[in-house]
Amino acid sequence: MKLEADSLGHARSLLFVPGDRADLFDRAVRSGADAVVIDLEDAVTQDRKTAAREAARAWLDRRGSAIVWVNPQETEGFSADISAVGRLATAIMLPKCEDPGDVERVRAEARHPDPVIPLVETAAGLVNVETLCRAEGAVRAALGNVDLVTELGVAPDDDEALLHARSRLVIALAAAGPALSTG
Repeated sequence: MKLEADSLGHARSLLFVPGDRADLFDRAVRSGADAVVIDLEDAVTQDRKTAAREAARAWLDRRGSAIVWVNPQETEGFSADISAVGRLATAIMLPKCEDPGDVERVRAEARHPDPVIPLVETAAGLVNVETLCRAEGAVRAALGNVDLVTELGVAPDDDEALLHARSRLVIALAAAGPALSTG
């Protein structure tokens, strides 16, 4: 199944696969999930980042269709990720996205108009969630609750602590229009 960028707004299930597990990429696509996300950030140890990046690039270049979760902008892995997969990915999932300029930077560095999925994982990102959802090229913004609870100093299993953040994201997505709806 070829994942098309314009179908991302309607995807109901995303299957995350560690970038250094190329043996799972095809199986993930066959799983029936609406979209596959190749994770180059959280699911890959530092010593495996280069191998994961190359595995994702090779698979996407051959036949693959997936969203790629890149490393944060402030890391050296970010530019290497964008250089390797930016023109091949169906979309780029950008961690710690805090303002529309972050989305613009990804699209400029990738030299390809791939959509960007802003991952809201900081208080600053949450404050700017409405403008992130309306940024040109943004699609399917998502909440990164683990990093957010860490920054906020709340327990990861405290559902009420993130109720405001989740609600705010859903409202911002709905206000941004059907392309960003959560389905």
